[in-house]
Order: sequence, then structure tokens, then C-alpha cells
Amino acid sequence: MYKKLYSALKDLIYKDRKNFFILCFILLIETFVLIFSVAAIIPLADFILDDELKNPSKFTKILINFLETINLIPSFFIFGSIFVFFIILKGILLVLINYFVLRFKYSLVKNIADDTLNSIMLSNWEFFSQTNQGKLINTFTKEIQKIGDTIGSLAKSFSQLIQLIIYLSIPFLLNTKIAIIIFLIIIFFSVPLVKILNPISYKFGKENTETANRMFGVFSEILQAAKIIIGYGKKDHFRKKYIDSFENHMKATIKNQMLAISLNSFFQPFGILIVIIIIGISLGLKSNLSELAAIFYSFISSIALLNNLMGLNVVINNFLPSYEQLNEIKFTSKQYKRKTGDIKFEKIKNSIKFENVSFHYKNRDSVLKNINLEILQNKFYAFVGESGAGKSTLTDLVLGLISPTSGTIFIDNLDFQNYEVTSFRDKISYVPQENFLFNTSIKDNITWISKYKFSNEEIDEALNISYCKDFIDNLPDKINTEVGDRGIKLSGGQKQRIALARAFLKKPNLLVLDEATSSLDSISEKTIQKSLNEYRKKFNPIVIAVAHRLSTIRDADKIFVLKNGQIIEEGNFEELSKLKNGELKKMIDNQSFILN
Repeated sequence: MYKKLYSALKDLIYKDRKNFFILCFILLIETFVLIFSVAAIIPLADFILDDELKNPSKFTKILINFLETINLIPSFFIFGSIFVFFIILKGILLVLINYFVLRFKYSLVKNIADDTLNSIMLSNWEFFSQTNQGKLINTFTKEIQKIGDTIGSLAKSFSQLIQLIIYLSIPFLLNTKIAIIIFLIIIFFSVPLVKILNPISYKFGKENTETANRMFGVFSEILQAAKIIIGYGKKDHFRKKYIDSFENHMKATIKNQMLAISLNSFFQPFGILIVIIIIGISLGLKSNLSELAAIFYSFISSIALLNNLMGLNVVINNFLPSYEQLNEIKFTSKQYKRKTGDIKFEKIKNSIKFENVSFHYKNRDSVLKNINLEILQNKFYAFVGESGAGKSTLTDLVLGLISPTSGTIFIDNLDFQNYEVTSFRDKISYVPQENFLFNTSIKDNITWISKYKFSNEEIDEALNISYCKDFIDNLPDKINTEVGDRGIKLSGGQKQRIALARAFLKKPNLLVLDEATSSLDSISEKTIQKSLNEYRKKFNPIVIAVAHRLSTIRDADKIFVLKNGQIIEEGNFEELSKLKNGELKKMIDNQSFILN
């Protein structure tokens, strides 16, 4: 466990070395201030016990000599002022330490979140389809914050550890016998307690993380399926499901917190017991009272610090499951990382070619088997087939969202994986069946797709082509109208038209439409088809459509018919619709297509 902790801390501290070293420098200054603040008690105690200072301690003699060199007469006011000065200075340093601890903590949280998000966004789509959403949400909303809180606590505890070492070393300088006794008593009580707490606190921490994963997973599903849940009148069923997961997490959290509370409660009598023992031993040894005052002050301060450090042991063991889950997500995302080359993609000049391409998800049967096809520049292609035939998986391969399990995809006779994938995606557009709008304005929802700043004329052109202009002009704030969370303020058809406008605005070299006109009425759909044809003539893109409308696939230069992950037919609509016992003809006869 300590090896895991060392590795985790080394990794996390390295992410923000600058703030950590600034913090260490301030802690070094605090070390000297603490030494002097404790030592300043001795001359004050000497003066209270004997204002004539006939038999002062060694430290008091040193201070008296120093005061004489600057022409100051030792007095209660002088000694008291020196003690107060160091206490105030210690307070100022404590504020500075807390500031840099917070800066270090939040800088670290930002870096961890950024690094993790970047890692998963470089993954193939497989990563998202295979990973529990509740686990991802919990990691970003709770577990990363817990890691930051723990590192913040560790940074504070590093300061407290230095203070503890100083407070415990001062008795050694003043009275070695008493110091050794204090040290042995602390070890006697602390070591067994740490041994007992470590496995318990780690177990409670892991349980806390896992129950949080389940709770966030249930809540995420309820939000995504709210419409259908309410529509079926099953809100009570799912509300109970969430409350049950919340209660399980609550029980795990209470166990965690009670462990820390119990530890703090235990240390109070422990501290009082040691104080009684030390006072008794000191009186028996007839120690110098002024030195005893410094020892007593050091020890009382040490007990409070030791209490905090023992509590930190529970925090650390709770932190490890969070850190392990974070690393698991990053490791898994790297397993699914999209292979990418360093050749900058400009455009598809000739074709996209699939040679013996197969694909399957881990631990599942093949979704696509031995696909061979060629997609030529300035042509319109349609993928059709029954649900589960592999149409969407095929488009995901074209888009580079997933990589073939076997076989090769070529773009202009060069392996797709040799291209830099970001530059490829910058030149293409994609309209999925389940489009997504962000909770911002229509304009922002259209223009975010590129770093290029679009002109008002280009935006208007895309809105007109996608048949958006009429309904947008009737909205209160026109193109600046806020669409709400996931576009909830708009109808399904309006959302899909905005998604189409977003795709057209980019003037892509490759346009992929996955049931992109399914929510449109027949008049709007025909307008889109007309605009799409005009767009093709003007910009010569490749257009690929997954569709269930006959009107969409009729104009395709070539239709690929898929069944059970294989291409079983290919040709134009006229050829395939007349093919005796052909799959497309069966789908038409069985009314698998929308006829208008």
C-alpha cells in the first residue's frame, strides 16, 4: 500500500512541480519561525519565575546578550513582545501556506481533469460504448475532486509534519530523558493504530467509490430516459432505484466519516493521558521550570498535529481507490486510443477503399465481416439494411471513430492510419441519427465545429440549404435564441435541421448522414434533397447516407445492402429494386422503407 501511495504522490506532485516547490520554500521559512516561537517561551517563563534573572536558561542568556548589544534592557514587555512577534509571524506564514496549498490543489485538479479528458477524447468510440457512464461521471465530478482534496490535505500535513518534527526535537534539546519518554509513548500508541486502520480505511474508501459509481450511473440513465420513463408512468420505480443507490452510497460515506470522527475522539483521552504522564515524570526529575514550559508547549502542539496526521491516514486510504479508478480509466482509454499518423489530411482526391475489413467489439461476435467496397469522389452512396446489419458501424469506420479489427481502409491508396486524424475530421461533416445540441444559442451550435470564423453570409447559406431560416426568423432572438439543454426548446425536426446546417456550413469533403432526414416532413425532406444535390454539384463531396426513406436512396449512385455484417448486394436503385429475390426488393415489399 505504501508503494502505491508513493507512486501516486510522485506522479501527482510531478504534474505541478512549480507550486509544490514554492510551497516547500515557504515551509522551510516556517521551520525557523516555529523554532524561535517555541524558544521565545523560555525567556518569558524565566522572567515570570525570577524577574531578576539570577539563574536563567542557556537560551535566555543568549537573548540577554543580544539585547544588550542593541541597548535594550530585558523586561517582561520585551520578552512578551518577542514571543508575540513570532506568533504573529507564524500566523502570517500559515495564511501563505494555506493559499499555496489551495493553489497547488486546484491547479492539480485542473491538470488531472484536462489530462484525463484529453486521454479519453483520443480514444476510439469503442471506449465510450464499453465504459460505464456512471463511472466516468463520478470520476470527473467526485473522485478527481477527492484526489485534489487529499493532495491539499497532504500538502497541509507536510507543513504539520515539519511542525511536529520541530516540536518533538525541541524537548530533545532541552531535556533528553523527557523527550525519549514522549517519543516512546507516541510510538507505542500510534504504530498499532496505523496497522489496524490501513486496511479498514482502504476498504471503506473503495466501497465509497464503487457506490458513487452506481449512484451516478442510475441518475445519468434517468436523465437520459426521462421522457420515456414519464411517458410510461414509471417515475416511482426509477425514483426508488435512484434512492436505493443513494442510500447505499450514504451508508458507505457514513462509515468513512465515522472512522475519521472516532479517530479524533480517541486521540483526546490519549493526549490527556500523555500530558499527565509527562508532568508526573518532569516533576519527579525536578526539571527547570522555564524549560518545562517550553517542553509542555511543544508537546501540547504535537498532540494536536499528531491527531491531524493520524486522521490523514484515513484520508489517504480513501484516496487510493479514487486514484486507482482514475488510472484505470486512463489506462483503458489508452488501450482504445485511435492510431494516427503524421500526414496532414487535405482532401479525398479519388476514393476511400475497404479491403477485407472486419470489426468486432471486445468479447463480442463480429459486427462486420470481410467488407470490400470503394467510394469514389463526387458520388452519392447509400447504406441500407435491417436494424443491426452493421450500417452505423460501417459509417463509424469511414469517420475514423473506430478502427478495423482486421483489414485496411485506404484513402487515395494510402492507409487511413497514416493520416493525422484531427486534420481528417476537420475536413468532413457528420450528422448522426441522434443529434446533439448544446445549451447555448443556435449560432453557437452551428459555428463551434471549426476554428475558422464563418461570415454571416456563410451562416445564412447553410441555414437556407438546411431549411432552417423560416423557423429561426420566427424565434424571439432569431439566430441568438438559446435552445436549452440538449435543444429541449426545439422540436425534433428543428433540431435535426440545425444539425444539418452545422454540417453544411463546414463545406466538407466528405458528408456522412446517418438517418439525418428521418425527423423531417416530406416537403422539408425534398427541399433538403434538392439542396444536397446542388451542394454536390458545387463542392464535389462524397456523400454517404444511412437511410430508410426511398426518396433518399433513389438518387444514390450506388447502394450497398448489408445483412449480418456483410455486403450482400450493391448497385443503383433501379438495378437492385428489380433483382429477383434481392434483399432490397424484399425490404421494399415488406415496407421497411418510408415511401415518401
